[in-house]
Amino acid sequence: MKTAILFVAYLAFAPMCRADEPSSEAEPAPPYEPQPAHPLPSTAGKSLGEWYHLTDDWAGARYDLDHRGILIRSGLTLDSWSNLKGGADTEKHGTLGLFTISLTLDLQKLADLHGAQLFVNFLHAGGAPPNESVGGAQNVDNIDPVNSPRSQLSEAWYQQNILNNALQFKVGKMNANNDFDYANNSSEFINSSFGNSPTIFDFPSYPDNRPGANVFYLRKIGPYAGLGIYEGPRLHDPFVIGEIGARWAGEYSGRAGAGVWRHTDEADAEGFYFAGDQTIHGGISGFVMYGYGNPAASQFEHHLGGGLIWKGALPQRRDDLLGLGFTYVVFGDSPRAQSREDAETTIELFYKIQLTRFIIVQPDLQYVHDPGGIRSRPDAIVAILRMTVDF
Repeated sequence: MKTAILFVAYLAFAPMCRADEPSSEAEPAPPYEPQPAHPLPSTAGKSLGEWYHLTDDWAGARYDLDHRGILIRSGLTLDSWSNLKGGADTEKHGTLGLFTISLTLDLQKLADLHGAQLFVNFLHAGGAPPNESVGGAQNVDNIDPVNSPRSQLSEAWYQQNILNNALQFKVGKMNANNDFDYANNSSEFINSSFGNSPTIFDFPSYPDNRPGANVFYLRKIGPYAGLGIYEGPRLHDPFVIGEIGARWAGEYSGRAGAGVWRHTDEADAEGFYFAGDQTIHGGISGFVMYGYGNPAASQFEHHLGGGLIWKGALPQRRDDLLGLGFTYVVFGDSPRAQSREDAETTIELFYKIQLTRFIIVQPDLQYVHDPGGIRSRPDAIVAILRMTVDF
C-alpha cells in the first residue's frame, strides 16, 4: 500500500511538465456543504421568479460585494422524515436541519493575488436523525451530524492556483470528500453512502472535517492527479489519500477517478476506491462507485453503488431531476462491523423539484434490506421530504 501511495504521488507531480492546457477548478461534490461562490448577474428590477436568492441581492449591495470579490452565501436544508415500515423502531418520524453560512474571498480582486481564494464555512446541524429508527449501517440522511446538535466552523482554507490554473494547492480545515472519492451524479442522492465510499475508515469529511493540505494537477479535459494529507488523531499519524483520473467532454461527457488511502494511526487501515460519471443520452446520466477497505480495520470490506439521473423527465419541468440508485455494503471482520449478516442494501428513489432558483423540494424514498446486518430486524422503508432554501 505504501508503494501504491508513492506511485500516486509521483503521478500527481509528473504531469507538471506537460501543463499545456488551462484547467478549471475541481468539480464540487457533496451538496450538504456549500462550495466557493461565483459572482452572479444583477437581478435589479426582475421578478421574484428570477431571483437567485430568497433575500435577492440586498438592493444591489450583494451584487456589488460579489464583483468586488466578497461573496457571502447562506442556506437551510430541512429533512422531514418518517420510518414507514420495519427497521429498529417502526412508525417514527421527525425533522433534521442544517444551516450554513459561508464567505468566499477572491484574493485576485481584493489583493491582486492571481489564482488565490479563501473560503470559510460555518454550520449548525441538529434535530431527530432518521437512522436511529432505521437502524441501518449506512446513514440514510447525509446531513445527519451524528452527534446532534452541532455548531462549528466546518471549513477554513486557502487555495492557490498556478501555471494557468493547471496546478492547485489547498491548505486549511476542509472536507476531503470535495476533492477525493466522489461522483457528481451520486451527490444528488440523500443516503450518505452516495457521497463517498463508507469503506474509507475515518475519512476527513462532513461532519468531521480536519486540517490538511492537498495538491492537484487539473485539466478541463484529459488526465488529472491529486494527493492529500490530513490530520489524524495524532499529528505524526496522518490520513493520506491519492487519486488519478480523467475527464472527457462532448455529447457523452464524463469523469472517472481511482485512488488509494491509508490511515497511518490504525494498523491495517487502508484501501482503494473508484468513482465515475457518464452522460448516457440527452438528460440521462449515470454513475458507479466501488470501494474496498481492509476488513481487519474497516467496518465495511466492500461497497458498490450505482444509479441513474434523468434531468427533465417531464417536458414541462426541464430543471427537475429523477433519480434511482442503489448502495450495497459487505461487512468487514473488525469489531466495528458488529453484524450478523454479511451485507446491507439500500435502494433510493427521488424526484428533485426546482420550485424557484432558491427553493428546492425533494421527495425521497429509501428501501433498506437487512438494516445493520441484523437478521431479526425487518427491512425498512423510510420517506424523506427535503427542502433547501438559498438565502
